[in-house]
Amino acid sequence: MSATITAPVADAARTEPGPRRSPRRRIDWGQPFVYLVALVIAAVAIGPVLYVFIGGFRTTPDLNADPAGLPDPWTIENWALVLGSPRFWGNVLSSMILAFGTTAGVVIVGVMAAFVIARYIGFFWRILLPLSMPGLVTVGVLAFVGSWNGYLLPLLVISTGTLPQEFWPLPLGVTQFSTQYSQDTGAVLAYTSLAMLPALAFFLFAEKRIVGGLTGAVKG
Repeated sequence: MSATITAPVADAARTEPGPRRSPRRRIDWGQPFVYLVALVIAAVAIGPVLYVFIGGFRTTPDLNADPAGLPDPWTIENWALVLGSPRFWGNVLSSMILAFGTTAGVVIVGVMAAFVIARYIGFFWRILLPLSMPGLVTVGVLAFVGSWNGYLLPLLVISTGTLPQEFWPLPLGVTQFSTQYSQDTGAVLAYTSLAMLPALAFFLFAEKRIVGGLTGAVKG
């Protein structure tokens, strides 16, 4: 009797499936490659900016001795020279007036064109304008950054007139300053760093809105 009972149990034990082995996970080599490419692009984009910014803390002999090294010693004389120059603040004022004027003009003209297309003073204010706000912010930020970094048009319009160099926009001011202080490389790098900071800060501050506006434009 016991033999007849244990035989089916033994057969069941032999036929019962054991724990399943989890399949081997395949390594997705595409994902690390994407990150590697992104890191390389970020390094190429950010590297020159960091070099210019750090170079502002170096003396000219230090830069001539080791162009790719770190400041030794760290100095703020270049920044003090630039920040204490009335010409620099005049260039900043001119760039701010030019950038904000261009941005306001682009946004206002765009809004007026949308108003003409819409043709309805309730539909425009309650529906069209709130929906188009991300796109307007994107256009405004891009117009501000483009105007702040503009070089060729101010060079052709302003530098050929009688406007003093103290009131040139910053891109022209950087060129003039680097020509005048060509022997003082540290001061030129400090001036360039300060000229880039407002546009970089404004762009980083509105980065999410730019992405949102571009995403909405693509979906639309």
